[in-house]
Amino acid sequence: MSDPETNSDTRRSNFPEPARPDSKSSLLDALNEILFKEYLVIPLGEYTIFTEGLSDIDYIHMANEVVKKDWGLDILKITKSDEDFEIDIKTPRNPDMPTRGGVGALGRLVNELSQWRHRNVLPNLAFVFDHDTAGKAARSKALGNWQDKGTCISLDPREHATCNFDRKKDEVDIESLIDLKFQVDFFNSLSETSAWVHYKCGNIYQIFWEYPSKEELRNHVSKNATADDLREIARIVLRIREAWGVPIALDS
Repeated sequence: MSDPETNSDTRRSNFPEPARPDSKSSLLDALNEILFKEYLVIPLGEYTIFTEGLSDIDYIHMANEVVKKDWGLDILKITKSDEDFEIDIKTPRNPDMPTRGGVGALGRLVNELSQWRHRNVLPNLAFVFDHDTAGKAARSKALGNWQDKGTCISLDPREHATCNFDRKKDEVDIESLIDLKFQVDFFNSLSETSAWVHYKCGNIYQIFWEYPSKEELRNHVSKNATADDLREIARIVLRIREAWGVPIALDS
């Protein structure tokens, strides 16, 4: 389920074959220049997670804030050799329409960054796709080039312990990982709602939020959510940290 701000980018890629300057720093400069021109991505840090859209970025940062507040844990901070690094969360965007990126742009970015892996110039990167029809197809295609399931992931409910979705039948977006009771309580508080509600055995099973309720939910989360409510969103980062070899335990 994609935001209007993150519609699929189907532009033809102009991403060139990596040039061959002498130094690693020159290669990285060349890559960063291309990333900004093609995707409006500012220079890569030591650790970067790419998502499908801006909402994903907001939710991951909100999850980090409440986990720090409630549990005293900064999931976006990595300390190695006495040096601190902040994990950057970015989304590729269309330079012609800067509010748009989406699953198409993310898939294209993974495929093209794969060209650079053999040059030993890339920092620690990871990519997060929705676990929906478009996201699963794009991830499957991207893995053919990236070849690392640990850093090219989907929001697979198998990896999120408190979600009871069927990984083959159910489509999972970032909002699906918010605690269901938190979502249901908010849904019941609204006089008008733009959402698709799935029921199982007479109970709400999953809510797919649409605008304007999607934005209202995001505002409600920013003001009222706890670490328990956003535990599974925080777990996205934990999955990637494990793959990077810098794990952290999510214990409350």
